[in-house]
Amino acid sequence: MKKVLYITTVDISSDSGVRKKIYGQIRVMRESGLEVALIAPHKDNIVVVEGGARDEERRGVVTSYRNTGPLRFFNLTRSLYKSAYEVAHKDKYDAVFIRYSLAERCLIKMSRELKEEGIKIFIEIPSYPYDLEYENKQWYKKFGLYLDKIYRKKLKDCVDIIFSPGPQEDTIYGVKAVSFNNGVNTEDIEERDYSGKKEGALRFIGVANLNSWHGYDRVIRGIANYYKDKDDIDFIFNIVGEGIELSNLKDLVEELELQDRVIFHGFKSGKELDEVYNNSDVAISSIGLYRIGEAPKLVLKAREACLKGIPFVAVKGDPVFDEDFDYVYFVKDEGTPLQVEEVYNWFVDLDSEEYLEEMNKFAKENLDWGETFKAPILIMKEVMER
Repeated sequence: MKKVLYITTVDISSDSGVRKKIYGQIRVMRESGLEVALIAPHKDNIVVVEGGARDEERRGVVTSYRNTGPLRFFNLTRSLYKSAYEVAHKDKYDAVFIRYSLAERCLIKMSRELKEEGIKIFIEIPSYPYDLEYENKQWYKKFGLYLDKIYRKKLKDCVDIIFSPGPQEDTIYGVKAVSFNNGVNTEDIEERDYSGKKEGALRFIGVANLNSWHGYDRVIRGIANYYKDKDDIDFIFNIVGEGIELSNLKDLVEELELQDRVIFHGFKSGKELDEVYNNSDVAISSIGLYRIGEAPKLVLKAREACLKGIPFVAVKGDPVFDEDFDYVYFVKDEGTPLQVEEVYNWFVDLDSEEYLEEMNKFAKENLDWGETFKAPILIMKEVMER
């Protein structure tokens, strides 16, 4: 049985969507016959998780790191990649699978040393290209991108394959590239207990680590535009999450005097998040992707909404959801306000009993990691046999 060490900078102590994605990929790797361990930050520690797809199962602390301040990321990568090398070397792993954040010296050093020992190096770049995502970030994150532009040129000397969701690229940074579809953990997300449509009302929901490319400002401005000369429909926008865009959205809501129509719930997970979903009608996927360039539109939020059985608003470009899929309201990938009345008219014609079941069924058949991550796993196995 081939052994793979999954390496990520994502803190697995939080119940985030990215954490669920990581565990979904690990689950299907294990189901395919690979022996997989995870090394990742957990609060102030670097931990190794073995034996299961949950961080409470046989978790061992490898080391600790300084988890504060603007240099947190560099403290983390130095400790994480040093520890990952020691684990992979000592326990004789056949490969490492790295969930890419940014390239820097410690990543390149670890990859080169493992490569010299015959260990295969696989990288997943979750969003490519990504440079524009850093335009409005803090100075230290922009500095991280500056270093990335230097060190990513060295990936071609020490990486076997780069995987990335989205359109097929022959190479990324000089490394052979393979595309795949984003997926979801269909066993972890239950159908929602929908409270039902309310006559003359529409409740939007957006769940995200808030950034400009989610386009939630388009919804807010759309609601404001509607109430300039109409008031027949009661619009509510539930925003769940925190992040760099939160203060901008709050300022916009105050400027447009929509405090009674846009509700900021903060971070929610588990039953608390389910409760907001249950009392919402239409989800907002990422509808501002133009702000980060020609990024792939394989958005996880769209997949999670489908599995939840909640119709959603999205931009075109995702090969999974075409115009024949009845439960997506497509908008242009631009900055214009959302035409909320048109979304309402589209929504009221949908049969809730029908779409709750059909969307969930479609997601389980087409969007589970077991289906979408087959190709990367087969390729990893082939490379490890060489």
